[in-house]
Amino acid sequence: MKEAIRWVNIGRDRITYSGRVEMIPTAVWMSPKEIKEELSSKLFDEGLLFELIGMDALNDADIVIEHVSCWMQYHVFRLEVRDEKTIRVALNLLPSSQKEPLFKHYWKSAKKAWEAGVVAEPLLLSKDGRLFIQEWVDGIPVSEIVGEEWIKKKEEIITSICNSILELYKVGYAFHPLTDYEVMLKDGKAIFLDITRLREVKDSIEFEEMYKNSIIKNVRVIDWLKSFC
Repeated sequence: MKEAIRWVNIGRDRITYSGRVEMIPTAVWMSPKEIKEELSSKLFDEGLLFELIGMDALNDADIVIEHVSCWMQYHVFRLEVRDEKTIRVALNLLPSSQKEPLFKHYWKSAKKAWEAGVVAEPLLLSKDGRLFIQEWVDGIPVSEIVGEEWIKKKEEIITSICNSILELYKVGYAFHPLTDYEVMLKDGKAIFLDITRLREVKDSIEFEEMYKNSIIKNVRVIDWLKSFC
């Protein structure tokens, strides 16, 4: 079954962000061999893929894993299982340089925050806490909305982000730091991606403190929170 995987862009050393090409930091970069061994071990040997999809659904399926992104802490892959229908999820993998099982620390928070309806659904976590499988959000990253499109849609987009911030606050969380590349727009709603940015907030004072320095494309989010939401 492992041999049936089609690997795409594995071990890439750069990403595209807002039209710019950025190098993946050396300390975070993983070789194709490392990636394939880590993902194969967790998806097949540990059984996460069978738990996610079901053994029967994998018999004649086309399995594709594409390396789509990497920032300061972990790599992101898109897993597609193509059969009669396509199942698509995000695989978030910590590099070997990250010694802490980071995702394990945030797993309970992610499950609770998902209840707000504005966080990509957390699906499965590996035993060692180094891989977590998440809903793949078919939307547009706010970071990719630029130029005339941003000027036309700025108010609509910032208002959507503010509404999602407030929904998240209702279940006791903030998304911090807030950055445009970790927010997806889907069906008019802003969806937050990175579970390691979830922060518990106890009251409005902590809430305001979290967002007082948040800026989306030169827009101070706290000002919009106060005036539009």
